[in-house]
Order: sequence, then C-alpha cells, then structure tokens
Amino acid sequence: MADNYVPTPGNSFSLEWKGKADKIASFKSVDGLDDETDVLDTTESGPKGKTITLKVPGAMMRKSGSVTVKYNFRGKAGDDPLFTWRKEVTEGKVTDIYKDCSVVLYGVDDTEVFRWTIHKCWPSKYSMSSLSASSNDPVEITVILTHNGIEAGK
Repeated sequence: MADNYVPTPGNSFSLEWKGKADKIASFKSVDGLDDETDVLDTTESGPKGKTITLKVPGAMMRKSGSVTVKYNFRGKAGDDPLFTWRKEVTEGKVTDIYKDCSVVLYGVDDTEVFRWTIHKCWPSKYSMSSLSASSNDPVEITVILTHNGIEAGK
C-alpha cells in the first residue's frame, strides 16, 4: 500500500534575504531554481575493443545561473526593496550588492515546507511589463537575480 501524502501546491511562496526576516514582496512567479552540473561525454574502449560512451560530471560541478521573479507593481518604485537594490547596483554601490536570498515554499497549513538559498545574488535586470490603454491588467515587474549557486533543502 502506498504512503498517504498530500502533494504540495506551488502557489504559496516568498522571497527573503539575510537580515530581513519578513517577506521582501508577494510574488506571482519564481523561475530558475535550478541546480545543474555540466555533463561530459567520454568514449572508452571496453571489453573486446567495443566502444563505450559514458556520461560523467564535467569540470564545472555546479553551474551558477539566474532566478527570475515576477510581481505586481505597487505604485511607487521607492517602496520596492528590489527596485532600491537594483538602483544601488546601477549607481556602483558594489560593497552591498551581494545578498543571500531564500525562496520559501509554504504548505497548505502555511508552514515552511522547502527552502532554496540563493547565494551571493544581485539584481542584474529590472523591467516593467508593457503599458496599454486597452488593458486592465496590473503592471508586472520582472527582476532577474544573478547568483553564485543555489542550495536546496529546508
């Protein structure tokens, strides 16, 4: 008999950074929580001269990447901590641009289920959705956080 379990929905999550215990913002989506290793194809001569191709971890054991977060604009850029952080980057205030952030996934009972820690990340891009006079959709902000590795686990 299979264990009884309830799948965790992916619709309750937040972004936090060290030194800031509360949520940075409420988000619509988070993409790029990937942990990847380069794969190297190597060919060897096996028993009786038969050629064998093996897939082994490459020289770069972990690839750094980027995480994309999306959320609704709240009407004032100065109240947006990610906008402020991005502004610090563009103004060359490089001493404080790197932060360890966490994406936290919550279960149906609002308790923490899983956490991804994004090491030494910084906002490399901050963009707004298109504006249209014929649309009632909220303005969406997209921020790309470039990082130096993700650690998965609670």
